[in-house]
Amino acid sequence: AGFFEVSVNREDIKFHAAHFVAYKGFRERLHGHNYTVSVAMRGCAAVGSDWGGISHDGYVVDFGDIKAVARRLCNELNEHLICPMRSDVLRITTIQLPVLASAGASAGAGDCGGTGMDGVDEREGEQAPLSREQVCIECEDGATFSVPRSDVVMLPLVHSTAEELAHYLWLRLVQEHGLQ
Repeated sequence: AGFFEVSVNREDIKFHAAHFVAYKGFRERLHGHNYTVSVAMRGCAAVGSDWGGISHDGYVVDFGDIKAVARRLCNELNEHLICPMRSDVLRITTIQLPVLASAGASAGAGDCGGTGMDGVDEREGEQAPLSREQVCIECEDGATFSVPRSDVVMLPLVHSTAEELAHYLWLRLVQEHGLQ
């Protein structure tokens, strides 16, 4: 039995995100992209195969379900800074900013170091609700970014490259749809 591939390429399965790639001795400037996600599924042409063939209803997988999961994953990333939590050249911490009662302004805003504030542990791949939390990213070259936690998506990546993002999205899609 041979194999076949079916793919979905739709303009509405997309997201817009900021990122920068950093590795030993190199850091890109912070910038953004408009990403479009395509999904391809490969299956065995044998009907009724128990290892990924065409099912009794004629499908390898229901693409309506795949599109729904892909759209939801894109929405999780849309308009966020992608933070690669497994980077070996970035120091990433989350701090709670104190609020001054008189002006409603925060002390130490944008200051990732020397504030005396404790970092807060984060779970990869989750978004936080709006809060006074800041994500601080300190780079090997001395550059420091301080971004509201609600504007950041922390992902289990080493680099925020298109290749690692594609792998992350594929793993999430397979996991959440229950594919094998």
